Formats: sequence, structure tokens, C-alpha cells
Amino acid sequence: MSTSVGGTRENLVFLCIALMAFCSEPVLAAGSYNPTNFTQPLKLSRGKVVPQSPDAAYLSHDDSCRFLVTEQGWENRDCDVIENLLAGPAPGIDSAIVYKPVNEGYIRFEDWSQSKETIDEIWSGFVEAMKEQSERLHKNLVPQGWLVHPTLDKNKAYMYYALTIDWDGQREINIKASLFDRSGYVPFLLVPDRSDMTAAEVQTLVTTILASYTADPETSYFDFKSGDKVAAVGAVGVLATLMGVKLGKVAAVGLFAFLLAIGKKLAFVLLVLPFLALRKLFGRRREQ
Repeated sequence: MSTSVGGTRENLVFLCIALMAFCSEPVLAAGSYNPTNFTQPLKLSRGKVVPQSPDAAYLSHDDSCRFLVTEQGWENRDCDVIENLLAGPAPGIDSAIVYKPVNEGYIRFEDWSQSKETIDEIWSGFVEAMKEQSERLHKNLVPQGWLVHPTLDKNKAYMYYALTIDWDGQREINIKASLFDRSGYVPFLLVPDRSDMTAAEVQTLVTTILASYTADPETSYFDFKSGDKVAAVGAVGVLATLMGVKLGKVAAVGLFAFLLAIGKKLAFVLLVLPFLALRKLFGRRREQ
């Protein structure tokens, strides 16, 4: 069931009220936000995304930032981590956050072949982080396991995973993806339109949205040239970054390092909370 732009605006107000419990300061009244329907490719920092649904919409970076600053109490500089918020960009996807590219350098994939033990370590770190967040928010957040085990497609240069969390008795799916390019990677957070999706359904919607992204000329992963900057971490390090987990003795770099700089509470709101909240932001949750 699709929702009009007017309905989307109303749900922005609802989201502001819903998030009051997570803010240390009172939130301000919602302003006027202008979701834009798009049927043509949406230009991003180092590429473009083609909508796969006729009712796809987005908030501009300025509107996304204004929402976070006004309703969440962020500093303007904190908006640098977000590029756009998308609604219904593809079938099965309720909404998505497109992050600004992480410019750590070209990510090598050699570490992935021996990654099983390290991925187990990352999962354990994530479980411990959720315990801390549960105590901080007085909510029962219990990771249930991988719905889709971390998957790296070397031929298409992207990685993704999906996990399930019991959020006070409600099953929620958290999906993260990374599109690798010549200078680093572009992170995505995807919100499915149902919380009862199977692993096969999640894989289909993830690969659909990632395939809709095209890198700018000379910026794709396969445009790498000798002399380009190479990242200090490989694909496993990026996975740890996306999950907000320290890998061994070295903290993950890039996105999560930035989030740590702006505070643990904001890091939680950005890394975990949006997969619940964006349903209300865009009002696209379907009737069960």
C-alpha cells in the first residue's frame, strides 16, 4: 500500500513524537519536510541510484539534516555522515539510509577467505554492544542471529548482511550493505517492509537495490590503478565498521570512527534505531 507525499509529511511528525523517549533534551515541533518523488536516477556523491519502484521518494540532504538537527538535537556538522533518506526505492524495501562515502582507500578482499573466526568475533562484539545499549535505554535488545550471513560478492564489489533482533518482544530485521569503489565504500542501511521476511527474500531485495547503484566514471572498484590509496583494513574490517565493533586490538576505521567522535548515544541512534524509526518516517509499513 503506497503512501502520498502528504501522508509522508504527517508521519514525519509522528516520528518526532516517537523518538522523544530517546532524546536527552525535549524535541522541537516538526517543521515542514518535502519528500520528493523520483523516477529518474538520483545523483549521489560518487554515483547514482535508479529507483526500482514507481512511488520512490527521498528527502534531500538538507531536509535530512534539518530533520536530524531540529528533531534529534544533532549538530549541523554531524549531518556529514548522511547523504539521503529514501522511501520505497525498490519492491520489498520500506526505506533506506544512504551514507556519505567512506574515503579510507581501496578495500582489498584477501582477508575474506579466512574470515569465519573473525566474523564470529565480530558477532560476539555486537552482542556485547547490544547488552550495553539495553542497559542505557532500559529496553530489552537481544540479537537473535544472522538472517543472512555476511556475504561478499567480489565480482560485483559489494557486501551485505542481515540480522534479527528481539526488540522488547518484537522481531526486527537489521540490514546493512557496503558498495565498494575505487576510494573506499558507500554504506547503506535498508529497512524491509516486513519483519517476517525470509533469508531468500532479504537477499533478493538487497541485491536489487545494490544493483540499482552505478558508480561515476573512473570511480568504480574495478577502476583501481597502481598508486591509488589502499585502505589499512580489508573487507572484514569494513564489516566490523558497519556493525560498530572493534576488530581485535585496532578500532574499525571510517564510519564508526566518526560516530564515536560525536558520542555513543548518537552512534546508537544512527546505527541501530533507524531500522525501526524510518517506517514511521515514510509511512510505508504495509498492512499485515
